[in-house]
Amino acid sequence: MYGLDLGYSMCLFTFLTLVSGVISHASSGGKARNSQLECTLYIDDLKQCSASEHPYRCFVDNGECDFPLLLGQEAVKNISCYVYHGKSITCSWIPVHNQTGILKYSLLISNSGFLACDLALNRGTQFNVTIIAWNTRNQMVTLSHPFLVKTLEIAMTPKPVNISITSITNDSISVKWNPQHYSVQCMVYYRPISSDHWKEVLHPGCRTICSQDINGLQPFTEYCVKVACALISSKLWGPPSDNHSAKTLGIAPRSSVNVCQRVDTGRTDRLRKVWLMWKALEDRHGSILGYCVNYTNQSKSVTVKTTDLKISFDAREGEYDVIVTAYNSAGVSPISRLLVPSADNDIISDVPPVLGIWATTQGSTILVEWDMGKTERAVSEFAVEWAANQDASSSQWLRVQPNFSSAVLQGKLHPSTTYNISVYPIYRDICGPPKSVPASLESGVIGGSGSWHVMQVRKNSVTVNLKGHPTGQDNSLPKYNMTLTSKNGAQNFLVTSANQTFTIRNLTANTDYSLKVRAGTRSSQLTSESFTTPLFDTEDILYTILPLVFLILLVLVLLALYRTVNTRHLFPPIPNPSCSSIRQWGSLSAHEITPKLLNLELFSTMELPAENFSIQVMSPESPLITEATEKDPDYIENNTAYLWDTFCQKTDA
Repeated sequence: MYGLDLGYSMCLFTFLTLVSGVISHASSGGKARNSQLECTLYIDDLKQCSASEHPYRCFVDNGECDFPLLLGQEAVKNISCYVYHGKSITCSWIPVHNQTGILKYSLLISNSGFLACDLALNRGTQFNVTIIAWNTRNQMVTLSHPFLVKTLEIAMTPKPVNISITSITNDSISVKWNPQHYSVQCMVYYRPISSDHWKEVLHPGCRTICSQDINGLQPFTEYCVKVACALISSKLWGPPSDNHSAKTLGIAPRSSVNVCQRVDTGRTDRLRKVWLMWKALEDRHGSILGYCVNYTNQSKSVTVKTTDLKISFDAREGEYDVIVTAYNSAGVSPISRLLVPSADNDIISDVPPVLGIWATTQGSTILVEWDMGKTERAVSEFAVEWAANQDASSSQWLRVQPNFSSAVLQGKLHPSTTYNISVYPIYRDICGPPKSVPASLESGVIGGSGSWHVMQVRKNSVTVNLKGHPTGQDNSLPKYNMTLTSKNGAQNFLVTSANQTFTIRNLTANTDYSLKVRAGTRSSQLTSESFTTPLFDTEDILYTILPLVFLILLVLVLLALYRTVNTRHLFPPIPNPSCSSIRQWGSLSAHEITPKLLNLELFSTMELPAENFSIQVMSPESPLITEATEKDPDYIENNTAYLWDTFCQKTDA
């Protein structure tokens, strides 16, 4: 465009060259729309030129009534005009950009015959509009081709007023308005507040107060309505009215509530705790005001109304029939029925909770993550509940698809408030037990995060252990981001389980490593430790040494066995006379070495065989030791060789 956009005031009240009926408009002013200039001329600004000059022209300043209408090079194109309510005319055009220099524009109204300026914009009149352009560089003036204006065809009515909504049902809205003109037809535009697409209803027209019904609307939906009118003979619609909104009435919910149950057994008082939980009914046909729960057994029936999405009650032995419905101002939804079995054996109680849950703050939101692990039953969805501590009525809910393991909590979160966040796995009509974690926007996870320390280093792995985490906060462990750096580069690990130990494998032996740990998205570092992997593990050393030790022991055992088996051949025994008892005979007295003779009297009492048995008594030989021993004490020493030979001969015999 040309210069700054100075708005309508430049076009209406600043005149660079004033000729009769001509409005000057500098290229640096005016209102530009997509390379299009626009100018508005009000009927009150026009004055009639005198009859001696140019009576067929209207002027704004009397000094320029005789401006010559010379046709030069075309400077504008695509001229269009409309007359608004007989009070003003607005024209727009697109400049031709092959001009050099600064261009200034004026609007010229003229007619071939007499033109009454104060009646020029009345219905039924017609005149020419010419756009005049001045080139300030070469002082050249160019005029556009005259644009014929027929006020009856381009007249625009003012926008309707006094718009009001008079009647509302669950599928229709009635609208009234004042068109501010006669002989008009009107168009009623409407759309849902959540849509950008307008729909139209044509009203045939009226003189004073018009009314139109809009049918076929959706129940309990807010709509935006506006009205525009046009003269029956005109091709142009006037400006629309201001937007008005209205909401259709609701109807009773058309869908039932999705309910699941959980029964806790094993209490000492023989009562069972029954938990009921349901998904918020998203019914577009009416605002849900609350839920009605009725549970009945053989002895009593209890009805409870609540705005929460869960309820619990103590059930005695026996079967219970449970009915849950939702209601709004128009009615009640279809029922959802559950049956609580009478026997504990029929109750499904083997549904596990999530393994762990983590909460980290992200600006004005809280990110909740969980780890489900592997389960025998398929999880249909997760239910996330968060509520301010000590205020169960403030609970908010969110449902998450089973293929996701995180959710962002936002809206109505106060920075200084601590929220208890719980995650429930849902197994179709069975509710899993929850796991919870307290968190706040200011403090993050309540209770701290502990710190990780290196517990064991091996040549290809390292094991770290979490220490300092508060007791009783096992479910609120945050997610930890671990970064392991070495000369080979950096590796990142995300600890997603509730286990308080973590092992990093596939490391390189005899290498220096640096471990850094952060909790969740926190910038503060919890752990920073360095370690070096050994060249060999203890097992490697043992596996190398033990076979050698076993081999040495085996050799020693074999040598010992070989010596024991072959000792007679390798080491024959040699008698030691000094160890013999005969060495002591020289010190014995004569009566001590007297030979012992057989006492034949002992045989007199013996029982002998009756036949073929005989006893032979032989005469004794001379004793080896005689009485000479008593007379010669050195006898034995002097005759040792003789005695030894004799003893050996007797022994051999």
